[in-house]
Amino acid sequence: TLKALTALYYRTTNLVPTRRSVSTMIPSHADSEAELDAFPSFEMVLGMKYKVHNCWVVWQSADGRVHRYLVGFQRRSDLPANAALCAAIPGCHVHGELVVMRGKKGNSLMSIRGAESHALALEAVKRSAQSLYLPRPKAGS
Repeated sequence: TLKALTALYYRTTNLVPTRRSVSTMIPSHADSEAELDAFPSFEMVLGMKYKVHNCWVVWQSADGRVHRYLVGFQRRSDLPANAALCAAIPGCHVHGELVVMRGKKGNSLMSIRGAESHALALEAVKRSAQSLYLPRPKAGS
């Protein structure tokens, strides 16, 4: 089944992330209660000219809740520094665009809705920075 889920899009030219619909393949199975893997098409948002890197960001908050977000990033040296990412992560000058989606159990996804979900998505963006888009420290540094 193809379903449109709401994500946050950190576009290079925007100062803040915007809501964006992401086409997502969700396998249909007889058990509709099962948590099914989802396959988002980050390329439909970011384009197909450059490779899209993604990672799951999972953490437990102080109240014991587990949060899961899927972050897709595309490095684009042909673009200016991403204003929304630079605002979120002071001191970074990232050239590329990013999409973040809210996860559920397993590898399933759901739409980002509400202020709390937006704040948690921002936390996921910050937590994904080192593995996806910030320069890695040089050996011996």
